[in-house]
Amino acid sequence: MQNIRSLVEYNEVMKEQIKEGILERVCPKPTGEKVHCIPHQAVIRDDAESTKLRIVCGCSAKQNAQCPSLNDCLDNGPALQPPLFNILLRNGMKRCCITGDIKKAFLQIRISKEDRDAQGKQSIAEYRFARVIFGAGPSPYILGATLEKHISNYNDKYPETVKALRQGTYVDDFQIVDDSAEELLNFKVEASKIVEEGKFTLHGWKAT
Repeated sequence: MQNIRSLVEYNEVMKEQIKEGILERVCPKPTGEKVHCIPHQAVIRDDAESTKLRIVCGCSAKQNAQCPSLNDCLDNGPALQPPLFNILLRNGMKRCCITGDIKKAFLQIRISKEDRDAQGKQSIAEYRFARVIFGAGPSPYILGATLEKHISNYNDKYPETVKALRQGTYVDDFQIVDDSAEELLNFKVEASKIVEEGKFTLHGWKAT
């Protein structure tokens, strides 16, 4: 029964991704120089508040021992965000804390058409990802670089909120601390405006 439920949920996720333009039908003629099909599987977290089933791509899978994987051929890029330890350490230095995450962060970033054939899903009908995927080594870097480029546009308008986002964001999660609950409420309002104008959504808010 669990397997049947998982298959139904998997199908629903894929149909939603097709509707949102995250997945698209493979073109009859390749649009890039490289064509690669990626295995994928469901990662289920029943304790998750929102996304309980997530499709993760096996970008480290190899056709055989002699062939490189997709991740072997990609440059992961440098770390752009602060170490998680630094974020957690800062949490103990202030009285109040607010946390949340960016909804479907990777899947909101489009990739160029010439690179999409390297992110194919082979099935009865063939689809390819039009967005950044879970499981690819460079995905955290691409997300970090995209967020940094976007929030830097707000340095003058919301300097403190931009600084807090830079210091408190780890991949798609953020943890912001302050001695004033009012300041954290102001952060929530300004951060939501900044991120939503970049076509992202902040959700899963919690405060202590």
